[in-house]
Amino acid sequence: MSTVLAAGALVVITGCGRGGPEDNAETGNGSPAAEQTTEPGADRSAQTSDGSTGLPEPEDATGRADGGPGDGGSDGADPGGGTNGDGTGGAGSISTPPRVAPVIGGLPIGPVGPGEPEWYVALRAGTCDHDSLAGASAQDAASLLCRAAVTNDEALWSQGAAALAAAPPPESCHDVAAVAMLQRLVQFHEEYPEVVPVLVDTPGTACPLSVTGLASAPDEAGESSLLVPTCGGVAVHLRGNVQDRALPVGSVQFVIVGSASVPIQWDSTGPLFVAPPASDPEAGGSVPVVLSGSGYALEDPARSTVSLDYAPGATTCPAPGP
Repeated sequence: MSTVLAAGALVVITGCGRGGPEDNAETGNGSPAAEQTTEPGADRSAQTSDGSTGLPEPEDATGRADGGPGDGGSDGADPGGGTNGDGTGGAGSISTPPRVAPVIGGLPIGPVGPGEPEWYVALRAGTCDHDSLAGASAQDAASLLCRAAVTNDEALWSQGAAALAAAPPPESCHDVAAVAMLQRLVQFHEEYPEVVPVLVDTPGTACPLSVTGLASAPDEAGESSLLVPTCGGVAVHLRGNVQDRALPVGSVQFVIVGSASVPIQWDSTGPLFVAPPASDPEAGGSVPVVLSGSGYALEDPARSTVSLDYAPGATTCPAPGP
């Protein structure tokens, strides 16, 4: 999939549906989010955006990268071996493939979850004039460079590059991903000043996948801790950016509850798991819940903020069913 900056918005060109449970998802501000087409079985780089440029080698007038072999054959071949416009060989004729515009990596999915800033959603959707893209120096740079990439206006490029250089160092994961992309835009314009950039999907996510709440029912908001029977056996619904519909079903496979690895299930409302029995049913107690097994970067387990609370008292629990 590629994303083309054009006339005020990022136009998404794709040949397949999104990987999430539902199509046509919209961002919180009503703009369609850039789509993510990773399928569950595909190789999903388990890293967040690294900010690399990925720019191709410059091409000459024939569309060849510098230093490539001669047209129509191997190095040193007779130029008469090329083809003319009707596909036949002709002395001195060469084929001229169409020039392919250089591309750069755009913004990765957030993914959408608690705390995702509006300006990141707007910038990723190409809504260059969104109110959130103003004020702070980094957001101002984002607005200027977003519009510069659409119009190729040299004044906007210069103003945006200056605003980006004056911005404070990025702090949040969204800031880091956005600044890296804006730096790629500035570098792109320095190397290809006459060309409108073409953005392609950046693999991974801006922020690690994380769980910020647990709920006993699909329609509940979720809490940082959830009381469950000592013997377990109840459904626990996950809240956090793992619910992003741009993520494929099966983006994470397990949660670690205390020391027990528990498979995650997916239904129409998102990921859930069945609470396991407490390790000591008589004592009960609180145990952390963290994500495990993913093609994406996950939050550091030490930063887990959610837990299951087992009420003490049971001495035996029934054996789990088949």
